[in-house]
Amino acid sequence: MPDGPVIEFGGRGAYLGLTLVERPFPDAESDWDQDAVRVHVAIEAEDFHGEFGALTWSHELAHLRRVLQALDEDARRSQERLFRFLDADLWLTFKLGNRGDIELEVESRRGAVPYEARLSYTITADQSHLHQWIRAIDEALIRYPPLLDWMMSLREGEPRAK
Repeated sequence: MPDGPVIEFGGRGAYLGLTLVERPFPDAESDWDQDAVRVHVAIEAEDFHGEFGALTWSHELAHLRRVLQALDEDARRSQERLFRFLDADLWLTFKLGNRGDIELEVESRRGAVPYEARLSYTITADQSHLHQWIRAIDEALIRYPPLLDWMMSLREGEPRAK
């Protein structure tokens, strides 16, 4: 298992872990390439266990933190937030119930369209996990701080960049 900060999403019966391994392009000319972080992704859902390598970006992790913070700040009402890791092709849908329950729907896609393999599963947790997840991202961002501030819109009408 690679050594580095780990962002873990766990709950009853399932797990998603991202271990940040290294910056693969520290001397690149573009901020975009310098901001890249190689990650090791581990997925567990019931009897299934899978691992793969991918890239993410520090600014992408900072955006995920903002998504989780927004959920936490308005935790008294039911809401749903979507986040997608670009290269890892992981889609995370956070569903917060009005009683503090969280369903994290994870969809992992690997391979070329239209033959891609997909794995969908759900992690269930309670609202207290939001603080743990945010803290794990904070610790990862200390080691791999964002070198640019950019975010992709996932829904029509959302701003593309800051």
